[in-house]
Amino acid sequence: MSIGIKIYNQGIRILSGFIPLKSLRKKFRNRFFKRIPLYFVTHSLYGKIYMPHYELSIPIMCQEPEIYNAQGERMRTFFVRSYLDAHYPNSDSKYFLWDRFNVSLPVHFYKHRAILETMNNNGGGQNTPILTRANP
Repeated sequence: MSIGIKIYNQGIRILSGFIPLKSLRKKFRNRFFKRIPLYFVTHSLYGKIYMPHYELSIPIMCQEPEIYNAQGERMRTFFVRSYLDAHYPNSDSKYFLWDRFNVSLPVHFYKHRAILETMNNNGGGQNTPILTRANP
């Protein structure tokens, strides 16, 4: 939660203290109090889906994991940020994988609406290529 929301909500609490009736205080707080953003969404089929959690006090390893395909060849791993392909997190390629959470990987791909949402300006994503396609 941002500092601005915390300060705003504290101001609403202070102002509501001047309202004499408890029922009016409650209406005032419900009307103007800003809600804390949810860290999960509820889906009718899957239930709660939690947003990714990053341990901010420990740096993410900025090396590709060692993953091999059925032929014994090492696969490359790239960071991808996309709104359209969230339901399909893996690729059908036998040469590379998409990773949606490891922002420290050296190669990043951003697609469609996420093209301006570049992440990790501290080491990962150097010489970041941007991939997009035109809508027909």
